[in-house]
Amino acid sequence: KQWYQRRVRGKLPTLSSERGQLGPIFLKMLRQDPHERPSSSQLLTEPIIAAHVSSLRKRLHHKKRDRSASSASSQTSVESGQSNRKMTARERMRLEKQRRADEEAEQLRHIATENFAANRARTAARREREHNRPNII
Repeated sequence: KQWYQRRVRGKLPTLSSERGQLGPIFLKMLRQDPHERPSSSQLLTEPIIAAHVSSLRKRLHHKKRDRSASSASSQTSVESGQSNRKMTARERMRLEKQRRADEEAEQLRHIATENFAANRARTAARREREHNRPNII
């Protein structure tokens, strides 16, 4: 709160030397007049910030690539029944839930197949009866 009150009165805080190259950037950002403050796009063109953003993008790209490669290999190992690590309780619970859902789907598929066959048989029998019935006018 005190820092804010000093800032509002126009007294800029002193920045320690450990801020290095960011000190002048911070001072630009803390200017009272909004028109004198740099925009976000102007800040991104500052060399130190641009270098840091570039570094972050590279790290993010590598993380995504590593994550997609590891998820593909772990999915393959789970599908083949092999695993390089112990599954967590949540993973075991999800796997069990998926197994039960697969079993239920298989039972429903079997019931649907039986019902379809029974329906076809009834339809065929009804058509046969209608075909063999004499036409009365």
